Formats: sequence, C-alpha cells, structure tokens
Amino acid sequence: MITLKSYNDIQSMRKGGQILTDTLKALLKEVEAEVSLLELDKKAYNLIVKAGASPSFLGYRGYPASLCISVNEGVVHGIPNAYRLCQGDIVSLDAGVCYQGFHTDASTTVIVGQPPLGADFKEKDQFLEVGKEALARGIENARQGLRVGDISAAIEKVITAEGYAIIKELTGHGVGRALHEDPYIPGFGRPGTGEVLQAGMTLAVEVIYAKNRPQIKTLSDGWTIVTRDKSWGGLFEKTILVTRNTAEVLTLL
Repeated sequence: MITLKSYNDIQSMRKGGQILTDTLKALLKEVEAEVSLLELDKKAYNLIVKAGASPSFLGYRGYPASLCISVNEGVVHGIPNAYRLCQGDIVSLDAGVCYQGFHTDASTTVIVGQPPLGADFKEKDQFLEVGKEALARGIENARQGLRVGDISAAIEKVITAEGYAIIKELTGHGVGRALHEDPYIPGFGRPGTGEVLQAGMTLAVEVIYAKNRPQIKTLSDGWTIVTRDKSWGGLFEKTILVTRNTAEVLTLL
C-alpha cells in the first residue's frame, strides 16, 4: 500500500535526510587508499547516533552493519570487512537513517584517490558519470501525475544508451515509516505504466547497473551481491518527495 506523508512526516524526513546527507559527505572525505571498510562503518554509526538518529540498516533482517559498502564488482549489500581500499577502486557507500520514526536512504559511488589513477580512470569516471545522469533524469520524471514507469524508462534510456546494463532484480522503492515501502521502482520500464505518482509520496530512486553483463550472484555471507563476470557495479540513490511540479530531493549529495 502506498502511503502519502503528512506535513509533519515530511519535516521528520527532511531532518533525517539532512543527517544522512551530512553523514555520507563526511564519509566520502575518508574514502582513500588504506582505509578499511570497517573503519568507514564505525564512523557512519558514530555520526548517525551523534546526530540523534539511528542507522536504518543495522539489524534490518539481520544485517550486521550500519553501511553497505560495495567495491569494484560489488553491486549492493556489501558487508563492511577488513578490506583496505586501494587507489583506483570503485566503491559504493549506501546508508539509511531513521529519525523520529521515518527512514531515508541514499547511496553514491566514487573512485578511490585522485587522477591520474591508471589507464582505465577515464573509463571508470565515464561509467560513474552515466549513473549520476541516469538518476537525475529519473528524478526529473518523479512528479505528480506521471507514473513509476516514467522514472524507470528515463533511467534505462541513459544507462543502455552507453552500453551498460541495468540489473533488473534490484529496484528502488518507497520509503518512510518502513525502510522499504510500495511502490517498487525498477531501473527499466515503459513510460506511462505503473502506479500514478502523487504529491506526498516519498521514494528512494535507485540506479543499479553493471559495466558489462547484468547477471549477479550473492556471496556466501548471504548479503553481498556482485556481478558474475566481475565487471564494475554502480549504485546511485536519493530519497525524494513527490510534489505537484517537481521532486524535492531529501538527501542532496
């Protein structure tokens, strides 16, 4: 069931979204060679709790961390471990915050270090820029009267035009009182299909894609999802509020 948010609900989500934004911005400053994924997770937990919120992911269906961190062929749900980042790694940070009973959810993907980072830097940078552009185009189509399929089709068009692959098993979703709510928002679809968007809906719009083939697998930890062919994975996500004219981004990275 789709739940429209009240003014007070939205105010709580705006504040939670700001806490999440501040947390991810602080973490991005720590993303450098030799930093461990466990160190990033610990910092995320401390920042979120200090701000008066709680990590949405910690304990969710048994998930053991505050962050999901995916590296290189990682796509989503990577459990932070002792791995230390290397120059040129592609790393996705995905976090959720619960504030006053409402969740927000956001993620971004970056390259570790500063250029020059090897011959494939431009290729990696292009891969990530396309993901950012796809998310922006999807959010442009998140306004009252349009449909979920309009968001999905806009994302798919950008990703596939560059020869990359949407991972169809993984989707965006509604967000609010629960971390995952209706409607679910695929990264592929046809314009004019799916649920009608209404002002007051809050959505976590996600772009989840791979450089080459879209096939994925889950590792033995039961959480970490990677590409089967070991090509790069990319993840970009923002929590938004649907309004009459446009979308308000609640996690503005």
